[in-house]
Amino acid sequence: MSENTRHKTAPVAKVIAAAGELNAQDLETLISTLLVLRAQRSKVAMSAKESALLQKINRSLSTDQLRRLEYLQERRRAESMNDSEQHELISLIGEQEKLDVQRLKHMVKLAQLRKVPLRELAAQLGLH
Repeated sequence: MSENTRHKTAPVAKVIAAAGELNAQDLETLISTLLVLRAQRSKVAMSAKESALLQKINRSLSTDQLRRLEYLQERRRAESMNDSEQHELISLIGEQEKLDVQRLKHMVKLAQLRKVPLRELAAQLGLH
């Protein structure tokens, strides 16, 4: 391996190592963000509409909300939730579901714009 190649792969190895430390939700966010970045750098120029749709597709709960959701789900599995936590969990799940519905709607629009089946678009975006 040449010095130039080794120099370029070192940051990639660091990113991969750091990604290995992420929880599942943060890893999904990273993957989605990287896919958008790859699409933006690809030789095929994306329209502003495609770019806007990709940004909408990648929306998620905030990091704090995701951590709280994870914590509350653990409390539920341990059967140690109080009523307030149960209501908060239901609310966060509702917010996540709304985002999922919006994500699917935006994916349908993007698939139509690109003239590809939704399943193919999901595979392109790494959202199998």
